Amino acid sequence: YFQDFIFIPAGGRADAAVRCGRHGTYMLRSELSNLQKQSIGDTDFWEGDIAKIHITGDAVQMEFPTSTPTKPPYLSDMRNVPDSEIGGRYVVEIGSNIFLNREKWTDGTYYRYNFNVDTIQEWVLTNTNVDEGHPLHMHVAHFQVISYNAYNGPVIEELGEEDSGVFAFYDMNGNICEQQYKDFNSSLAVNSITVDKAFHGHDKNDRNLAGYARIGEFRDVLLIPPLASITVRFNATDYVGPYILHCHFLDHEDTGMMMVTRATPLGEATASQYESSGGHNPGTCRSTDRYPDILDNLSTNSGTKTSVFNGWLEILLLLTVTSSNCRFP
Repeated sequence: YFQDFIFIPAGGRADAAVRCGRHGTYMLRSELSNLQKQSIGDTDFWEGDIAKIHITGDAVQMEFPTSTPTKPPYLSDMRNVPDSEIGGRYVVEIGSNIFLNREKWTDGTYYRYNFNVDTIQEWVLTNTNVDEGHPLHMHVAHFQVISYNAYNGPVIEELGEEDSGVFAFYDMNGNICEQQYKDFNSSLAVNSITVDKAFHGHDKNDRNLAGYARIGEFRDVLLIPPLASITVRFNATDYVGPYILHCHFLDHEDTGMMMVTRATPLGEATASQYESSGGHNPGTCRSTDRYPDILDNLSTNSGTKTSVFNGWLEILLLLTVTSSNCRFP
């Protein structure tokens, strides 16, 4: 397939080959089509010229490569790995712009989750914001996108000034959740809200929209759209030590939207005392909700595993070449 843009998340990278059909001057620029908003919401992006490409000389015959280099064993396809071979499950929940898993960054030894080295990990990445996506970055390993799942809450509602850290969680019907976070002040919250669902439904949207990774792709930065739930897997090969996760918007990261997990020697992982926030688990709303198997709490199916046939590569720079004579492979 061919496409005329690449979608790159903040801090993401992409290799591109560009072939232009005739000589001339072409601009590579970042811009966003409103057609793509359903997949990214009101997420900030940069707009402007990136580079000028000046093509001279006679045309030559050159075909695009038809394959990519062989991946190393630790990036083997995990889409069909049976549940019995999953070595651990975890939930990463994006909250307000300064919170991951219902808390701000504490320090480099405040491990929110421990897992054994040399195991396949299955994590569900969720975004409780109704309108803003976040580019989530994980250090050490690349993860494989397994599915975009139906999202059934919770939803975050700011109770004070933006990014004040004062908020409450509600279900998709607007009723206040039982599961909140440590230091939650219930006197500041109302019992019900109206939930904006304009960007809900990523499990059913057109898989070719720019904000979505193709199923099976490996990433270390992934846009988590508003009201999204994405299952990823990674192989925690060899390395023992901390795995940092954070939003790749610098101002969000610097104000606390970051956390640390840890790979332990095989057989030594124990439950972290910091995994919940005051006994409240990420991805949950009701006291009866299952955790970490939060997809079992959904009232609808657990998501689609349909490949993105013409998959756009991914965000926060949306690169286009301003001519139909230049194409990305």
